[in-house]
Amino acid sequence: MKHSRLYRLFTICTLTVISALAFSAHAQKGSRYDSLRKLSSRQLVERGEKLLQRPDATDSILACFSIASARYSADMPREEQMTCVRADLGKWAVYFSRLFDYPKAYEALQHALEICERNGFDKSKVETSIGGILQMMAEQSGNTELYRQANEYYASGFRHSFDNGNPDTADKAFINILSIANHTGDTSTAESLWPDFQKMPCTDKDHRRRFAKTFYNALLSPTYGQGAQMILQATDKIPETYDIFRLKYIGFNTAARLLLKSGNLQEAEKITDKARKYAKRYGLRDAEMESTLMLSEILKRLGHNERSHRTYDEYLRIKEQMLGSKQIQRLDELRFLSDIRKSEEQVARMAENRRRQNLIIFFLLALTLMAGALLWVFFSKNAKLKKTYESLYRQFQTNLAVEERERNLRKQLQQQLENSRQEQDEVQANQSPDTPQQSESESDTQRTSAKYQSSRLGEEEKQRILAKLQDLVTMPEVVCSADCSVSRMAEMAGCHHKYLSQIVNEVYGCNFNSFINEYRIKEASRRMAAGGEWERYTIEAIANSVGFKSRTTFISLFKQFTGMTPSEYKRRTN
Repeated sequence: MKHSRLYRLFTICTLTVISALAFSAHAQKGSRYDSLRKLSSRQLVERGEKLLQRPDATDSILACFSIASARYSADMPREEQMTCVRADLGKWAVYFSRLFDYPKAYEALQHALEICERNGFDKSKVETSIGGILQMMAEQSGNTELYRQANEYYASGFRHSFDNGNPDTADKAFINILSIANHTGDTSTAESLWPDFQKMPCTDKDHRRRFAKTFYNALLSPTYGQGAQMILQATDKIPETYDIFRLKYIGFNTAARLLLKSGNLQEAEKITDKARKYAKRYGLRDAEMESTLMLSEILKRLGHNERSHRTYDEYLRIKEQMLGSKQIQRLDELRFLSDIRKSEEQVARMAENRRRQNLIIFFLLALTLMAGALLWVFFSKNAKLKKTYESLYRQFQTNLAVEERERNLRKQLQQQLENSRQEQDEVQANQSPDTPQQSESESDTQRTSAKYQSSRLGEEEKQRILAKLQDLVTMPEVVCSADCSVSRMAEMAGCHHKYLSQIVNEVYGCNFNSFINEYRIKEASRRMAAGGEWERYTIEAIANSVGFKSRTTFISLFKQFTGMTPSEYKRRTN
């Protein structure tokens, strides 16, 4: 009863300390995970494999392997997929040898096996590891079917590693096959693989291979005692290095079982106790538990009941600690996985936000470039149009000024002609009637166009009508009148409208409407440039003021005569 109470108290204290350490480690996980996540998958796996040598770094090792494994995608390059297989094998090692969570270990191996089969990778390590889980479950339950399944996986792993030139995995698979044969007594699988195993070269550095050959010969030796001695001799030659320290425990355990079969209980007790201490020194909790239970059974067979009970209590304590550690680690793992999931979701959201920001920036940049290009084209064309309009405007203004000077000059000449005519009339009145006069109209009549050859319009009358017409077009109230027509103008010029049309056609080379419209457009342009009261007028009002009833007709004719629209001309004038 006293031992039971002490055992419970010790268990409670142990669980409390482990819980405190677990919660303390969990508080630092967020920042640690963020730093690990920045590493590449290869860097994570290499760090995890290096930390496997430290028994106190289970949490960090699991973090490295879990992050790398979670990155797996069927679309990633083959080299990265192989890295994910290494990560899953690392997870298996942690779950199997440290946390004793066989379902999680098996899940990691299944994932690795799927990747290998999908890509044609060497799956010997994965098959050998699956065999290890089945063998451990068979040893704890005594289920022969599990031994058979483990043997099949080991045999397949051996063949694949042998064919792919992976001797280390072949050594491990063959040793495990021999261990199962030691439990079950069935050496048929080992014997079938032995010819291939013998073909593998063996040097002084190949400790597993030399031990496996000794192991095989020990199982087939005439007596169990002789086989045990062979195993012990081979075990003593194994160095206690990290990569093969479990091999030495297998040697002690195998020798002890052979001694039990031989009936040498005292020697079996010594070797089993040696194996237990060795497992404890190297932190092999599952091996320590196995050897402690085996030692309790040997002590019981020797009749040392009290020592057997104490040893069995020690076995229960180790088992309870493993169970408690496993449960706490499982809780911590769930928190760890939750942190990973939250961090990955945050990373995904950040990536999505960055993607959206990049798209927005891209579209804004594209729109800016398009707008810039359009503005450049617009201003470029606008500059060209501006120069063109300025040139047309200056030319038109020059034409207006020249026309204005010609009009003034024409008035002066007309006045001089009237004065000269009066003087000639006075001279003729004083001359003889018989004085011959030269008619100036004879030569001009000969130049009359063929169209008007039948016309009775004389040259003197033509000059009179032309002079009258030129006087009339200088009067805006006449030209810009809404009822201005060829008949109205002919009436004002005192001639027939046919003669007026003839004169316009011969002198100006156009019909009467074009002749009048040109003067109206010129008058409209003068009014737009005049300012004053005309500045308040709209384009339509100015068009009406110069005799146009249609805005469309006015704009079309204005552009025809000036090369600009009325709006553009008005802007240039302003």
